[in-house]
Amino acid sequence: MHPSTTFNSKQNEGDNTSASEESRQLIHPPRPWEIAVWVVGLVLFIALAVFIHGHPAPLPLELGVTKMLQGSHPNPCVYAQLPHMPINNLIDFVSSLNNPILSIVSLAIAAIILLIFRLWRQAIFLVVIVGAGTGLFTLLGDIVGRPRPDVKYGICVHDLIPFHSFPSGHVIHDVVFAGFLFYISIIPPVSTWRYRWLLFPLQGLAIVDILLIGLSRLYAGEHWLLDVTGAYLTGLLCLFLFIFVYRWTSKRLVKKS
Repeated sequence: MHPSTTFNSKQNEGDNTSASEESRQLIHPPRPWEIAVWVVGLVLFIALAVFIHGHPAPLPLELGVTKMLQGSHPNPCVYAQLPHMPINNLIDFVSSLNNPILSIVSLAIAAIILLIFRLWRQAIFLVVIVGAGTGLFTLLGDIVGRPRPDVKYGICVHDLIPFHSFPSGHVIHDVVFAGFLFYISIIPPVSTWRYRWLLFPLQGLAIVDILLIGLSRLYAGEHWLLDVTGAYLTGLLCLFLFIFVYRWTSKRLVKKS
């Protein structure tokens, strides 16, 4: 049996009816409350970006959160010279997955897998949404212009990165990449796949990754708290905007069929 048939065919007529009803429920246009929540999120992000642009220095709360997460360390801190505990290795690993080369490789692998199962539209949307997230990170970083955290604040900075601090590109990437993969895994045709239980561990990893990446950026001293907060807002706004568009295209395809 071709891989695509495991997603696009059913075992009996009852399954077909159930899948059709489920598909129609998931391709409705954005409800008023969904639009309202999205607009509120956009307003909050704009307000946060304007505030950070006018107050680029870290707030006492941001500095306190970073120092609390990092604990005691020499000052000035040279991360490469510190003894590495398992938590250090975990943080470095999570962050390294978002390095340019690895992020491109992971995107390519995910897109190829989707294409193998003939999920053409899902693969296209995945590539476009990740590209949009990267573009937003670059554009917003240049507009807001917040400097990266510095050891002069008494914190430990794992890596010196030549990009602005607000918003966090790592967080945006994980939210749109893992978030969209999670979304398409819980709706038809993937959710009606007879072997969908194989995806449960990957769905769990996607959620953990989204939650952990923000913490890892703070622990690494490469972003402040509001950088991560702004990145989660940016990523979620981008993700749900593309989900709305994805639903709209799904609706048009259903009408044509």
